Amino acid sequence: LWGARLQVSAAGRGGMFGLFVDTFGAVELEHVHRFVNPWERDASLRLRRGDVTVAEEYEAHGRLHGGTVTQMEREVVAAWWQHRRVGESVLLMTPTNEAVERLNQRCQQTRIQHGDLDPAGRHLDVGPYRVHVGDEIATRRNDRRLLTDRHEMVKNRPTWTAQHDHAAGSTPAAGPAGSVRIPPGDVS
Repeated sequence: LWGARLQVSAAGRGGMFGLFVDTFGAVELEHVHRFVNPWERDASLRLRRGDVTVAEEYEAHGRLHGGTVTQMEREVVAAWWQHRRVGESVLLMTPTNEAVERLNQRCQQTRIQHGDLDPAGRHLDVGPYRVHVGDEIATRRNDRRLLTDRHEMVKNRPTWTAQHDHAAGSTPAAGPAGSVRIPPGDVS
């Protein structure tokens, strides 16, 4: 069992890792290997222990940014777009569902502005979203009854690409587990 019990728990999965550690114990790694810069290794351990003075270290290396919510959301989406354009995978995190909706819509508008999505093409309205062909969506729950064309169940959090044929309110989508028609309530 791998993980860091002091990291933020996985969304929607509960605190099972902490329970396993409390029940069965754990082996902890002594060295940090995932950072290129030596200062980041040490700073991440201080941050993990809750040492708020480590913020000075992050500030000294240009890692802290500030502004209004709108300014920060614009900057985050601009950085997401830059990384996306060079083929990198980027994860955006936010503490509220409202902020998730705003970021999703900003990302979608960025893709529309750059010609990645056609706002005049076929679409499906799903909750607060208008899903266009080519939009990236994530499923929001495990559903053992909903199977892909490869007979794999649809799980919570995988990402899919919306396909061309929107029928009966469902979203046809393709992802690593195959193709599936996702009901409107399962899309975010």
